[in-house]
Amino acid sequence: MKPFAVIIVVLALAAVASVAYVLSAQASGTQLFAPKEAPAVARLAQERGSDFIYYNDTNNSFSIKYPIGYSAQRNPESSAYVRFSAFNPGGVSEESVEVYLMDGSYSQADFDSDAASLDSDGQDYSAKLLSKEKSAINGRDAFVTESEMSLGYGENVWVKSATVNCGQYAARIVAVVPWALSTDRVVADYMVGSFTC
Repeated sequence: MKPFAVIIVVLALAAVASVAYVLSAQASGTQLFAPKEAPAVARLAQERGSDFIYYNDTNNSFSIKYPIGYSAQRNPESSAYVRFSAFNPGGVSEESVEVYLMDGSYSQADFDSDAASLDSDGQDYSAKLLSKEKSAINGRDAFVTESEMSLGYGENVWVKSATVNCGQYAARIVAVVPWALSTDRVVADYMVGSFTC
C-alpha cells in the first residue's frame, strides 16, 4: 500500500472512531458538554469523581453534583434557589455555583437578549462576553455563556452560565470563579455538566 493511501485509511479510521465515541456517549447518557473543556472534565471525573456528591431536589426534580467540602445552602425564598460555595482564602470573591429557577421555558430570543447585555462597562462593574452557544446538558436544551467580569473592588471573575429547559421551568446554573483560580474552572464545568432535571 502506498504511504498516501495509508494516511487516508488512518484518517478515515480516526473519523469513524470519533463518531462512534460520540454516538456511544450519547446513547449511554453521557453528556459531552462544552467540547473544549471535555478532556479536563473527563479527567476530573476519572481522578476525583468520588470527591463529589449529589444534591437532589425532590420538589423540582433536579440534581447536581458538588465537591465534598463546598457548603450547600438551600433558600427557596431567594433568587438563588440553592448555592454551593468554597472559601477562597486568597481573594475577596468566593468560588460559587448557584441554581436559579424560572417559570416557563427559556428561548433563543431570551438567550440573545441576555448575552447582548453581558458586554458592559460601568464605573463599578464591567463584563466581557467570551463565548455563547446553544448546547445540551444531559439531553436537555441548554444556553451557555462564558464571560469575564470585573467587580468594583478590583477582582476579576470568570462566569459560566447555563440555562436549561426542564419542562415546566428553566434552571439557570451560574458558576463564578475568581480569575486567579483558573484551574478551578474545570470543577465548575463538571458541576454545570452534571445538572439533570
